Amino acid sequence: MARKKTRGKRIKDTSSIDRHVIDIEEAQEERRLRRQQAANEKKRKSHHNKAESAADTVLNVSSEARKKKRKKAGRAKRVLILIMILAVLVFCGGAITQVVKLNIELRETEAERDRMLAEKNLLEKDLTRINDPEYIEEQARKKLRMIRQGEILYVFPENEQSSSD
Repeated sequence: MARKKTRGKRIKDTSSIDRHVIDIEEAQEERRLRRQQAANEKKRKSHHNKAESAADTVLNVSSEARKKKRKKAGRAKRVLILIMILAVLVFCGGAITQVVKLNIELRETEAERDRMLAEKNLLEKDLTRINDPEYIEEQARKKLRMIRQGEILYVFPENEQSSSD
């Protein structure tokens, strides 16, 4: 290694500088080769992209067809579900109306039963009084229009409408 000393300053090693000298023609050739490789790569990618775009077009068409099939299947499912809901409503609706009718009938029957129980209680009360002489006289006067000796029976006409109305 050759070192030069000048006035106390050190100078770099010149042997390493020689290694970094570049031949211009070589550099131009390397650059031309890199450009050519980049162009070839670009062509290959462009051709690949065209093939991909053609495949994508086919895939898009097939995916659109799949989407249409899915839509049709979705519609069919919705229609089927709607039909099932309607069928359930029809069957349950008939059962519900039957239940409502039975509940109304039950209320009417219970009301009639209550009325008959009240009537039964009145009749039982009358039955306990049937042997009482005062009750017998009361019933004879009301139902048979009987009177005692010396009494006068007045009979008034029932609510008749007058002909002047």
